[in-house]
Amino acid sequence: MGYRSDVVVVFEAKDTDKLLKAAKDWDKKYNLGGHFTVENLIDDADKNMISKDKKYHLLVWNSIEWYAASIADITGEKIHKNQEFFESLNDYGIKYDLVRIGEEMGDSVILGNLGSGVTLMTYENEMTAISAS
Repeated sequence: MGYRSDVVVVFEAKDTDKLLKAAKDWDKKYNLGGHFTVENLIDDADKNMISKDKKYHLLVWNSIEWYAASIADITGEKIHKNQEFFESLNDYGIKYDLVRIGEEMGDSVILGNLGSGVTLMTYENEMTAISAS
């Protein structure tokens, strides 16, 4: 099964097309195909939605194996590479917020510079949180 995390990525809805183009460029740059593409990772999101005020796009993965950079096997490297894309959105001119919560107490990561209001609260409430900001 592996170690599981809950992950949420938020970016401005107006950047959705830019993000999808960047994802294709990323997949091509790192020779990712099939199940290992960023496009596939996006398709596998448990939630892929726009906030009520249409300002933000939200992607949520529940109980996903979100690999660390230290994974050495080829499968892990490819999985990590498609996940790493979301930590590189600034390189494509896309502001984002990313929150990852691991299985163990204290294992959490908060990245990004969007200021959407996404926090470590439960994901069921995320759309309310970012719609209110």
